[in-house]
Amino acid sequence: MRGRPALHPLHPLSAEEVQLAAAACRSHAARLQLPPLRYNTITLQEPPKQQLLAYESGQVLSLPRLAFCILQTPPEFAFYEALVDLRSHVSTSAVVSWVKLNGSQLDGQPLATPDDCLLAEAIARDDPQVQQMVAARGVSFSAVACDPWAIHACPDEWMGRRLMQVFMYYKDGPDDNEYAHPMDLCPVVDLNEKKVIHVDAYPTPPKIPLKKANYHRQLLDKPFRPPAKPLMITQPQGPSFKVNGHHITWQKWDFRIGFNGREGLVLYDIGYRDEDQGGRRRSVVHRASIVEMCVPYGDPRPPYNRKSALDAGDYGLGFAANSLELGCDCLGEVTYFDGVVSDAAGEPVIIKNAVCLHEEDHGLLWKHLDYRTGYAEVRRGRRLVVSFIMTAVNYEYCFYWYLYQVGTAG
Repeated sequence: MRGRPALHPLHPLSAEEVQLAAAACRSHAARLQLPPLRYNTITLQEPPKQQLLAYESGQVLSLPRLAFCILQTPPEFAFYEALVDLRSHVSTSAVVSWVKLNGSQLDGQPLATPDDCLLAEAIARDDPQVQQMVAARGVSFSAVACDPWAIHACPDEWMGRRLMQVFMYYKDGPDDNEYAHPMDLCPVVDLNEKKVIHVDAYPTPPKIPLKKANYHRQLLDKPFRPPAKPLMITQPQGPSFKVNGHHITWQKWDFRIGFNGREGLVLYDIGYRDEDQGGRRRSVVHRASIVEMCVPYGDPRPPYNRKSALDAGDYGLGFAANSLELGCDCLGEVTYFDGVVSDAAGEPVIIKNAVCLHEEDHGLLWKHLDYRTGYAEVRRGRRLVVSFIMTAVNYEYCFYWYLYQVGTAG
């Protein structure tokens, strides 16, 4: 009888699988005589829940391993959704589904990747009109920071285009906090046509605020408070959790860790074993992730009325994930997991230490003192933490999933 494959069906795509999927799409596009592809997303196509349940119960020994790809062919405003069979050894036959979507007929668009944001900034910086308007405000373009944003509440006349808006700030040095120095300029760029189509500006250029509001320790007007004394977190016998690939067990809990460009960290098949019922495993959550984070700024004035961050759908929480550092982002006996995403050329991008797994002391779990004898029974609480942090331009999101010994999660 054939055994199970080495990789679990929910194991995140490896760098090699990203390259395989990109090559398969590239070969398929060449056969269709399409322009060069721009890759938006290459991620795991997760099997449906019923198939996963059949796999976990042993009813089936293997499931298809597919990559889901979102592709573009600029300057055409169109998108392609492809499924690639990662088990195929022939790239020309690996594409099992290829669907073209007319961008002008869609209610939305694929997210803006890091490469899209860099392209938007480059287009704005290269535009002669924008350069003249920056110079008219007495600022060198080398001292201007550009923040690309997705456009919400898009005017009707701009519909049917792949657009981004670029908010501009004065930056007095590489570590200066530019958000204390906003400018009134906001170019709108077409990523497919690679040009500026509109520039928002006040009728009379306002004076740029120059008062500093820095957080860099070397630029503070006054130092931080004196540091607290060192706090050492040690586990001489190692952590209480066990890691097998991306499968985690800890204190009757078990689950799988995943990662993708849109959601970042994903937890799969979270279960808890009930020792009072012969070790029966209770299925708690099939799939858990942050599917969206909405920040409606609510300013009715243009261009700020177009600011409404949907950070997962606009930019991807995983694409913007930090590489975490021991002693700062995470403390104690830590296990890290890398995140693998892709760039516009279809090459893998490895985010080192994107996910952190560690234990924390959680105070008193329970205690009882027998007042007659003075005898006390005390238990310290422990919780398991699975976390990642992403930076969305001018702010951070820190996401923490907690599992507790009492069988609760949050």
